[in-house]
Amino acid sequence: MSIRAQDVVPISEARARLTELADDVVAGAEKVLTKNGAAFVALVDARKLDFYHALEAEYGRLIMIEDAEKGLKDALAGRTKSLEDIRESMRQTFEERLETISEFMLEQDSSSAPQRMDDLWEQIFRFRDLVMIHPQLGRPAGFLAAQTIEGQMRLDKLKRLAIEADVPDFREYVLGSHVILYAHSETRAIVLSIRHQRELGYAPLTD
Repeated sequence: MSIRAQDVVPISEARARLTELADDVVAGAEKVLTKNGAAFVALVDARKLDFYHALEAEYGRLIMIEDAEKGLKDALAGRTKSLEDIRESMRQTFEERLETISEFMLEQDSSSAPQRMDDLWEQIFRFRDLVMIHPQLGRPAGFLAAQTIEGQMRLDKLKRLAIEADVPDFREYVLGSHVILYAHSETRAIVLSIRHQRELGYAPLTD
């Protein structure tokens, strides 16, 4: 359902019409409340909200499946270095991802961004040291719960690729606000991606 002009309501007016607006939302409408002329908050039926959350989560799974496929293809082509060389490996394989993270930090607070990026690298190094000893360190990758037909088909293809690369299991490890995706066997681990949790529909404990 598209948003109509009458569905955009100043928040000062919404306070007096809250019951009316809630009834409209339950009946299927969606309302946008504005503050100082800018979109401020949306009113959506709770059942629709659950559906939107499910869509957001599935979108995050598809993002990570795509990242994993690229990472495994790089590994099979010999473009992924060992975990001992994780900084150079991640710079080569995830240059775009790391640039995005760095730019986001700069936009948040340019003065603290360099230190926060250094802190992230320190967390990555600690992850490297741990996962080399305990490949099952992380939790099962979120995309293993793909719900859509597209997601399941891409996941099946990805699993075959992982078996070919001899790293059949997928896990993810949380580094503060970021998630590292990796594939592993009992003796080997390959880092596949790193993303901010908000990109994947997760709610990080910190920003």
